[in-house]
Amino acid sequence: MKFNISLFSLFFSIICFAQLNPKTKWGEVSQAEIDYKKVSYEPDAGAVILYEEGKTIISGSFQTKVYRRIKILNEKGIDAANQQLTFYAEKNKEKIEGLKAQTLNIENGQVKAYPVEKNSIFDINLNEFYGAKKFTFPNVKVGSILEFEYDFYDENAYLIDAWRFQHEHPTLFSQYSLTNETHREYASLMVGEKIVQQSKNNKSKDASKWTLTNLTSYSSIPYLYNPADMAEGIILQLMGYFTDSKGAFSEIVFKEAISNWADVSKELQNYYNGFANAGFGKEIANSIPNGNSEKATIENVHQYMKQNYKWNNYQALYPRKTNKEVEKDKTGYSADLNILLNSILKGKGLKAELVIISTRDNGKLIINYPYLGQFNTIVNMISLKDGSVIYMDASDLSNGLGFMPLRDYNHYGLILNSKDNNFANLTQPISEFSSVQLYNFKENQFILSRNDKANGYFLQQQKKEALPKGQEQYHEVKNALDLLMNETKKDSKMAEDGTRMERTFYESAPIQSQNFFTIENPLKSTVSFFKLSENTRERALEFNFPFYYKTDVIIPIPDGYEVQIPQDFQSNHSASRKELNYYQTAEVKDNKVILHVEFIVTKPAFSYGYKEIKSFFEKVNLDASKTILMKKS
Repeated sequence: MKFNISLFSLFFSIICFAQLNPKTKWGEVSQAEIDYKKVSYEPDAGAVILYEEGKTIISGSFQTKVYRRIKILNEKGIDAANQQLTFYAEKNKEKIEGLKAQTLNIENGQVKAYPVEKNSIFDINLNEFYGAKKFTFPNVKVGSILEFEYDFYDENAYLIDAWRFQHEHPTLFSQYSLTNETHREYASLMVGEKIVQQSKNNKSKDASKWTLTNLTSYSSIPYLYNPADMAEGIILQLMGYFTDSKGAFSEIVFKEAISNWADVSKELQNYYNGFANAGFGKEIANSIPNGNSEKATIENVHQYMKQNYKWNNYQALYPRKTNKEVEKDKTGYSADLNILLNSILKGKGLKAELVIISTRDNGKLIINYPYLGQFNTIVNMISLKDGSVIYMDASDLSNGLGFMPLRDYNHYGLILNSKDNNFANLTQPISEFSSVQLYNFKENQFILSRNDKANGYFLQQQKKEALPKGQEQYHEVKNALDLLMNETKKDSKMAEDGTRMERTFYESAPIQSQNFFTIENPLKSTVSFFKLSENTRERALEFNFPFYYKTDVIIPIPDGYEVQIPQDFQSNHSASRKELNYYQTAEVKDNKVILHVEFIVTKPAFSYGYKEIKSFFEKVNLDASKTILMKKS
């Protein structure tokens, strides 16, 4: 009987799915859509994309007709009523036309349509490059179905973000088709695990239609700098075009369209040269004191830029002001400030090169395809005589020398004016956090003197940076003794090397015949961030920044108590060729419990060895949860 029920449920779900797709006609609602209440594979979703379709025709331009239908499942999904369709507005390279939208509600058993009026659709400027169509669906409530369609035009024929199957809400059905009516030839770049697998399974070389079903929201994908970056999608890259050879025999020949990074680098460097001023940069450099080392001199430049110039909050690959104009206004775009910084660094005789990058929110670079449209800002790379490298972003110098804002670290950047057209590997220095916890037992109460040292991004944990899922907020390193402790005094100061040192004193209430105390691993909550739930993963694991935690704890054993340390407490784990390490040990010595823990991740991203890394974190979480018991004899 149970088998029959399961079979019926499966049959029912298939029938419902079939009724949801293909697309219901504009303004109509099927019973299956009315009955749909919850996404089985993402039950907390507030809204769901029931159906969407994109049809692209490449003719004189790139034209896509888009249709999307969304259902509001619960109160969390009401915000889906607010839509903003973004496009690249500069020189009308992209535009949206023919937009219409409506809310469909079931009222007294009938479908009632509430259209979005044309005067409720607003054209807004997001910045000097991007614009958007902004509108709000009317009369939206739980159970509403929202549908809209529009035509998207793109004059860029080189690299086209053609279609995204995955969105901020789960998607039941997404279909995309492509018709090329030109002599241009495109390569289809598949992004995401499902579409890549579908392409491998599709033996047809001229496939022009793709369909994906039951997709999670991209926000549910953990450990990514930009979840939308790895959403299932298709990117089109112009490979070349067929044309008349214009020779004696008038043959049809194929001409490649892909340039190379050398041409891209040369083009942009020549443009930047019109804004840089070596003489003026040297003039400013001469006003900045030299340090007793290369690094000290760079630190002086860092402080000068931080104190004298302000970013206007616009990321830009192309500058708008010359060095002299930036000096006069004391503000500018990210490109303006970094080109001035480059002139000053060179004026100091330092080897400084400009590196163009794509920030985390802009998306990951496709380095196989030379195209400037992938980048959105620039930074400086300084090569020291000792072989080390320091990166600086003049738009944000708040994290200290060598620590650019986290948004800048997105794997790679193209070094301009490089003879070898090299890409810089953008990896942050390791941020360190150490905690020494010295307990004392006096007059029937515990007293704690805790000394913490932190540098790098540990100094900026209160800033609202865009963090990977699962790392929205770093857990603090806890006090080891599981006992209510009241803070009595705290001192803090900054060292010259940028390390923050804090000393905090605590004391407990008098101990009243307590039978036992629990000693916990201070890094337990920190380690708990790293729980990898996916069984398999093709995408890279992207952690926020590399780090090194170290903690030492010394706790005296009060008279009449004894300590029990689990036999398997000591552990030592490593993975990914020792790029991840964890070590913990505990012992009783001189009537004191001595606990030592280290946790190291030496780089921020891992593109291989997922199963090994998953196993590493499982073992580390298990060991970090082990406790030491101090109980009455």
